[in-house]
Amino acid sequence: MKAREGDQLRFYSRHVDRPDRIAVILKVGAGGEPPYLVRIADGSEVVVVPGSDCVVLPAGDGASHGGDRG
Repeated sequence: MKAREGDQLRFYSRHVDRPDRIAVILKVGAGGEPPYLVRIADGSEVVVVPGSDCVVLPAGDGASHGGDRG
């Protein structure tokens, strides 16, 4: 998984009655790899290492950044 600052990180909900969570990526590790510093909806900033329940959503129009996003 690779990301850039400004991308979003979507955490898929594990429960049918709860929505997915979205966080804005503030800082990335070397080469765009985790860990990521993110800001969640309540304004908290946390460091995360995303699991299989997360995807990176590119900032802007959703176009690829030209590199491997997987």
